Amino acid sequence: MTDTISSATTPDSNLAETAKARVSRTSSHTPIDPGYATLRLLNSESVEEAEQLRDAVIAHLKPRNVIEKIFASDFIHNELELRRLRAISAAALSAARPWSVSRLNGYPDDRFIDSALPTGHYAAGIQDLANKGYPLKDIDAYSALTFAPAFDSLDKRAATLEVRRNQALTAFEDRRSQQDLADRTIDADAGDAAAIEHQSDV
Repeated sequence: MTDTISSATTPDSNLAETAKARVSRTSSHTPIDPGYATLRLLNSESVEEAEQLRDAVIAHLKPRNVIEKIFASDFIHNELELRRLRAISAAALSAARPWSVSRLNGYPDDRFIDSALPTGHYAAGIQDLANKGYPLKDIDAYSALTFAPAFDSLDKRAATLEVRRNQALTAFEDRRSQQDLADRTIDADAGDAAAIEHQSDV
């Protein structure tokens, strides 16, 4: 949506309108509660999907206090980051493909500028390789092997995020268990105290 501003508006009103539009566009990113961190998304990411994840996790966990909300927020944000990384990993093969096409067509990396993509002949470059018995899936396999360290780095980052996400859930569950145990202990103590008081009146 484009913000339209009439020619009669003043610089101050322009700033006010811009600020108002920015707040409107980012209102869905605001915390729904002080215990939850604001969703931070890239422009290419879906606000709706992130909010659906957040709402589903909160509905399932049902945080009861600010500490549980923080742990739930940590879980949500690590899961969002993990999904982002998985999307990047999938896109990385496509991003590496032009370099693989260039190399397989005989261009060294320092002459990439002369290869198929920069010169506007990318489709033809891929087709030339296919004609030589090198289909697209093999080009992507070549990319995965050639850029293996980069993909390994993405895998390690994903593993770290999985651990952090799971730790947040474990911390939430531990906190909930401890609180439930404390509540049961208080209820039991209160019941014992009432029984003792009742007996003393007999």
